[in-house]
Amino acid sequence: MLGLDQGTGSSRAILVDSRGKVHGLGTASVPRVEHPQGWIDQDPVRCLRSLGLAVRRLFQSSSADPHQVEGIGLACQRSTTVAFRRSDRQALLPAISWQCLRTQPWMETLSERSRKGIGQRSGLPVVAHYAASKMRWALDHVPTTVRRNAATDLHLGTLDSFLVAGVADHQEPRTDLSQATRTLLVELGQSRWSARHLRLFGLPRECLPPIVPSMGEYGRLRRGMLRPLRSGIPLLALAGDQQAALFASGMRQRGTAKITYGSGAFLLAPAGPTCPPVGEAALIRSVAWNSSSSVEYLYETNVPSAGSVFRWLERLTGTSIDELLRRASAKRDWLEALQPLLFFPSFAGLGPLAPHLGASGRIDGLTHGDDGPRLALSLAAGIGAALAEGTQSVERALGRRLATLLVDGGSARDRRFLQLQSDVLHRALTPAREAEGTAFGAAAMAWQAAGSDAPRISRATPTRPRLSAQRARTFRQCWRRGLDALIQDFGDSP
Repeated sequence: MLGLDQGTGSSRAILVDSRGKVHGLGTASVPRVEHPQGWIDQDPVRCLRSLGLAVRRLFQSSSADPHQVEGIGLACQRSTTVAFRRSDRQALLPAISWQCLRTQPWMETLSERSRKGIGQRSGLPVVAHYAASKMRWALDHVPTTVRRNAATDLHLGTLDSFLVAGVADHQEPRTDLSQATRTLLVELGQSRWSARHLRLFGLPRECLPPIVPSMGEYGRLRRGMLRPLRSGIPLLALAGDQQAALFASGMRQRGTAKITYGSGAFLLAPAGPTCPPVGEAALIRSVAWNSSSSVEYLYETNVPSAGSVFRWLERLTGTSIDELLRRASAKRDWLEALQPLLFFPSFAGLGPLAPHLGASGRIDGLTHGDDGPRLALSLAAGIGAALAEGTQSVERALGRRLATLLVDGGSARDRRFLQLQSDVLHRALTPAREAEGTAFGAAAMAWQAAGSDAPRISRATPTRPRLSAQRARTFRQCWRRGLDALIQDFGDSP
């Protein structure tokens, strides 16, 4: 099976057999545009083309036979929103990135009663991160002639719907339930668009795609797409990128969780087949994946700009984050070396931990003696502290301590970064052996959709904390007090 992962910074293609063996990998970078006012865009056509480039590079760099590919699974970044014409699949605007908070002023026009109801029914914080307000912004900014024909030709949806329309032959745009439940436009426990939520956001139902299960058959590969693959290969799985990575881990039981370190840092924990009740305010409740006969739910917390802030620091210092952390690790006691520097990586907010926080980071305790390595150290520790808050919220919601915490993604391959995360969280972190968990998960879902047992990623030796529990707790408490002050400054409520 071919697993495709269209992410924020790159697209990846991976070939996985039924035993979980990887037979090839290809990647292609995808740029994003950061505007002076803080808006973040991507070109949806380049995102689509990058999938084809990743597939070509896969076969160029491996001995795999493209004629042996039996099916395709597609995972895609979540909440990134696109408007296009159905008639010719022509994008009408740049895709609005999931990290873009341009629509926050519009969100604030919703009444407190409406916000509370939407949040309770959808399981999500009612913020600009999610696609509903981005779709409304797109509706307001497409050409007038298109808006007049919205009922017949305008499509509004998350990026996956554009990719499906481009990859699959004679196929309408569509989205799966794991993506749809992260738009604010689905009431959790349902598998259709919510009429009252559409009304609150002023969105016409006919402009949105049909919602389909995560695993099934959604058309066949269009001629000329994803060369050198033959046309007609079935598209068997669709999912949000983080849900696909969770699927790859093989973790299905309550009491387990996974963190993916990518453009953001995402902690997901299976919640079982029953829709989780309203509870912890600092958690997202959502769909993990579904088939025609079953649904699995999850809890999630995240640090939306964790990896993006690392890229910012690399540009600022002209040094890779790996090298900065290597220099910082020369200090025997990182916690003592860090005092009193605290970094709050909130360039795109802090997710459900502080849902209405503005899109700006903060550094407390900065002195003339601070340098790139100390900033990298404080940033990594801040990511760990934010994830620790989320981990505790997950455990309260589940009513048990997490027995297993798996990690994957690019930063998880850096042993210094992973050791720091283990220290701050004061947890054993088990790395996945295959770094491309999202693409692997898309392929594994395709195998399950085809009727086979889904392969899963093997695990490496856990990284265990070296810091004492008391010292880790003291740092997290200090970081939490700083976050409370930041929230107060922005007029948020904890």
